[in-house]
Amino acid sequence: MQQLAKAIIGITITFWFFLAVPNLVLANYLYLNQFDLHSFDEEIMEVMGYEKGVINYFAEMATINSSEKSTRGTYESIGCYPFYFLKEGEIKDAGYNCRTFFCTGYIVGSVQCRDRSDQVIGGSVTINNRLDLLKQKSVIYPSKKYFRDFQGEDLTSEMKQRIATMRPIRCKPFYTVEFDDVISGEGYNCEPVGQFPFYVSDSSCVKYWHSEIKSVLARDAWDAYIKSFGESAEDCSVVPDAAKRAESIQLRPSRPFDLYFEYPIEEKLMGSFPIADVQTPSESTSDQLFIDISASHNYFSAIKWGKDSGVLSGYSDGSFMPDKIVNRAEFLKIVLASKKIDTSNSTQVTGFHDVDEQAWYAPYVRYAKQFGIVQGYPDGSFKPDQAVNFVEALKMAYATLEVPTIDAEGEWYQRYLQHAKNNSILYSNAVNVDEGMSRKDVVWIIWKLLGQN
Repeated sequence: MQQLAKAIIGITITFWFFLAVPNLVLANYLYLNQFDLHSFDEEIMEVMGYEKGVINYFAEMATINSSEKSTRGTYESIGCYPFYFLKEGEIKDAGYNCRTFFCTGYIVGSVQCRDRSDQVIGGSVTINNRLDLLKQKSVIYPSKKYFRDFQGEDLTSEMKQRIATMRPIRCKPFYTVEFDDVISGEGYNCEPVGQFPFYVSDSSCVKYWHSEIKSVLARDAWDAYIKSFGESAEDCSVVPDAAKRAESIQLRPSRPFDLYFEYPIEEKLMGSFPIADVQTPSESTSDQLFIDISASHNYFSAIKWGKDSGVLSGYSDGSFMPDKIVNRAEFLKIVLASKKIDTSNSTQVTGFHDVDEQAWYAPYVRYAKQFGIVQGYPDGSFKPDQAVNFVEALKMAYATLEVPTIDAEGEWYQRYLQHAKNNSILYSNAVNVDEGMSRKDVVWIIWKLLGQN
């Protein structure tokens, strides 16, 4: 923020933070391919008390100085686009458009932040949280959220149609999500199908929409984004080998469909390609642990241990949902349960401003905070609903299960990650440390750390 102020008037501005106002989580997502950089112009001017003027974004300026360029690079990387407000050619104020909210008042010294519903929010706090996260991780990666995990009105008819189209060929569509409520791209993952000579390998596709917003990330920030994530695909709505996959499933099915790919008999045609019958739960064999986990599943032993020990069981419909991402609160409960820790007597308040002391997960957070298993984030939050990534999960697991490690060079998590890689704790050492951890990997690492294998 100081960089922005210096770029405008060359002096230090004292910022007002709305710490007492909680961050607003919108029920609906903002789709970045439908995002208009100037959608907030009227609201911005209204907050500043002007009826006319020009919102001039740094991204649209023909020339910018080094300070403005630095500000752009930093704040656009956290999804916030700096702007000046001009009246009759004179800069009157400055602020940020963060897509789902905006903040103004960085010159006049009275910061105000509003969301898409024109509600006052603690936007300055959110911006600083994102900056702190950027300092920790260098690049903030979007998370992956499968269509099936969307709820209510967020699961649109178009998404349902995509699911119905892709599930017969064992492909799962997803969106990439940034900062919890901004959908920034789309893609799919397809599992291997068939057996020799009709085998089709796994495949994936991801398309980020940033490049379609020419006025926003058409310069330095988009170039940096592409270097971080790789070239964007042209189209992820169609699977190129769909016909071959359907034929392989029909001729030489490799194993029963899991719960995600089940479909009614009347939906057994994918275009002109017939799809093999699925195995229903009533037809399952004795080695069918869950309706979506058979003895051929790569994680079978770990998941069986999780079920038998009660550490991580399945759902009421008989499924396990191995690819479902676990959040931080859920993981904490699972790892504490694996050691049979009684948290009912933990009465010390957590001190985290986003933890409801009456929530189901509060006793686990209280215990973990009391015994140094978790410390939370620099802004005083715990983020219980945020997906737990690999290194956060490893740290909590190692601390809870009291597995010794040694110092390692590099980031704070290297001591845990290196031990895990050197001791075959991970199913695969090729992991993205920022990626959310799935249920199958959660039970796998706990199983391994406890030496149950």
